[in-house]
Amino acid sequence: GWRAGAIRLGAAVAVVAGLAGLAASVGPRVLTGDAAARAALETWLDPLAVRCWTVCAGALLVTTAAASLWRPPLPGTLVAQARRGFERVPPTGRAIVAIAFGVVALAAPLALLRALVMAAGALGILWGVAALLRRVAPPAARSSPAAGVSAPRHPRRVSPRRAAVAAGAVGVAAAALAFALSTSGAAPVKVGRCNGSAALCDRTLDEVVFLGTHNSMSADGEPGWLFAAQNASIAQQLDDGVRSLLIDTHYGFQTPRGVATDLDHDSKSREKITFELGEAFIETAQRLRSRLGFTGDEPREIFLCHAFCEVGATKAVDALEQVHEFLVEHPEEVLILSIEDDTEPQDTARLIRDSGLIHNVYEGPAGPPWPTLRQLIQHNERVLVLIENQPGDEPWMHRQDTVAQETPYAFATPAELAAPDSCAPNRGGDAGSLLLVNHWVDTSPAPRRSIAGEVNASAFLTERLTRCRHERRLLPTIVAVDFYRDGDAFEVVDTLNGLTS
Repeated sequence: GWRAGAIRLGAAVAVVAGLAGLAASVGPRVLTGDAAARAALETWLDPLAVRCWTVCAGALLVTTAAASLWRPPLPGTLVAQARRGFERVPPTGRAIVAIAFGVVALAAPLALLRALVMAAGALGILWGVAALLRRVAPPAARSSPAAGVSAPRHPRRVSPRRAAVAAGAVGVAAAALAFALSTSGAAPVKVGRCNGSAALCDRTLDEVVFLGTHNSMSADGEPGWLFAAQNASIAQQLDDGVRSLLIDTHYGFQTPRGVATDLDHDSKSREKITFELGEAFIETAQRLRSRLGFTGDEPREIFLCHAFCEVGATKAVDALEQVHEFLVEHPEEVLILSIEDDTEPQDTARLIRDSGLIHNVYEGPAGPPWPTLRQLIQHNERVLVLIENQPGDEPWMHRQDTVAQETPYAFATPAELAAPDSCAPNRGGDAGSLLLVNHWVDTSPAPRRSIAGEVNASAFLTERLTRCRHERRLLPTIVAVDFYRDGDAFEVVDTLNGLTS
């Protein structure tokens, strides 16, 4: 009947899950002999192996209980039996066991406590499953002491309701076992490469150089952007090796023809651009806004814009969802996200949450001693979030000018970028433990690829970074550029990280 079906189903699930767990456990060693490649495979397969083995254990638990229908002893009985068994051990053996227990307790108290709690939990689940199954299908009656003969085997009829409740409880118990084991930390994250290299894993965050993109959202080929500052989208930048994104958040309204900026909101970045470009550019942007079909009835949303969403905008949650997806697909990568926020801190925080990026943010103290990349990866806190204006009360939103020193950024020509004072302290003064080097020439409103190629060339970029490192006595943490594919920015950053021969 149902017992036979439960036994067969449980056995089949246990076999399939066990084989899958075995394949996930030994697969990396079979498929590759390269240590780094094996570690990368293990990073992906270890969680799968843990879940397969827990499913296998849960299936075996239910199968065993259904097959035997043994009467589970009470916890007090188990303790008494264990005590009697321990007393039967010779004194020398008991002494050795006591010493071994004491050594383990002193060396790894948390691990021992976890093992004891998990053992108690597993016994509790097994006891409950067996008791429920006995309620559904109790064993045949024993011989009658009074009559001296065996009672006829007439198993008690089980109501469908009782069977359904018991089956559901058994399923919940098995799921609880699988959840408890899968979240017990039995399979630590294995790290082979950090940001593409095993050599970076044991360096602290401030000992690693990150290639960054200025106005990361302003990308060539992205719909709606009239003045691109980068070669490709944020998703493609990450695939190419960019590891720091400098983005601006603004309120805006989606219209049939584009995005209209929320002009009623006090914009710090718009004030800055007005000062830099004058009223003529502002008037042009506002005329463009009037042609978008803005009615005032559209819902306000957050976009990534460079002050004026009329000349380019990307829906912020969509862009950050791409960042989150990249981190899910690349579990050994660490990023720095710099946000020039023209949004309220609670809205900026909600944006991080809605995108899923909240699951990857760094929640530790933003200062030395910084964690290593390996530690950030193992704790899955792989995004340092820096906020320019209003970090709010969230512990993972760090005010940028208290964490990072910065160079100037308003250079009108390559000669100004190469001038001796281009490494002078700017926002953040000289107190931060990280260094942001702004390395682009501002030809707003339209950045020029030809200039980016010139200043991103190896000799030019290396000379400036070397000078800034010497003057500021810090290794550049973020090297932010325009048109990251033009020039030799990747090679220069690799050299600073000591990854080139």
